[in-house]
Amino acid sequence: MKSFIAILTFASCALAAPVAQGKYDGYGDYSGVEVPDVASYGSYPPPAGGYGKYTGYKKQ
Repeated sequence: MKSFIAILTFASCALAAPVAQGKYDGYGDYSGVEVPDVASYGSYPPPAGGYGKYTGYKKQ
């Protein structure tokens, strides 16, 4: 009897669990986002390590 109740308990928990709705195919797709002009980024300082292979801004 205890095992039957345990099985019913697990089954009810499994049925009550949330089910993912929808798809994530377009997740991370920024094709519809406008790219701002470079001048509109503000007056942030360049990164200390430079930009990729270009190290013109690297700290001396």
